[in-house]
Amino acid sequence: MTADGARWARVKEVLARAIELDGAARVEWLDTACSADPELRAEVEALLEAHDTAGPLDAVGEELRAILEDGGELTAGARVGRFAVVRELGRGGMGRVYLAERVGADFDQEVAIKVVSGGLATPELEARLRAERRILAGLDHAGIARFLDGDVTDGGGPSLVLEYVQGIAIT
Repeated sequence: MTADGARWARVKEVLARAIELDGAARVEWLDTACSADPELRAEVEALLEAHDTAGPLDAVGEELRAILEDGGELTAGARVGRFAVVRELGRGGMGRVYLAERVGADFDQEVAIKVVSGGLATPELEARLRAERRILAGLDHAGIARFLDGDVTDGGGPSLVLEYVQGIAIT
């Protein structure tokens, strides 16, 4: 284990116990556990303050999951411009990516469509997605999926339509 790894392990150990304690018991634990390391105490106290303000991480995780799942999912057949969703390909912190195909054309074309999750579709995030579209439109590299179109979902949210590259997940 590296020095940073050992340090982080110690921070987690002290923090985990401190979270379980309240008031005087917490102060006493920190006095004992951090007596020879004021930097450790300061780091743990900062994390405790963030924890106490935000609440338990499980609750934060549940809130985030609700935001990500709130209105952000497209079902098979949903329309995004000239494309119909076939299935979900993957999801990440800001949204989902779907396999879709062009509708009403006399040719076949499969694409990947990136859509911001409904609960996260703030004006700021939508502006960032529009900026990403402008940047991708100017890129041309064999290692980057080509940008094909920028459109909106049936619900009016912005999306990126990209070249669909079949392959295996990097994970």
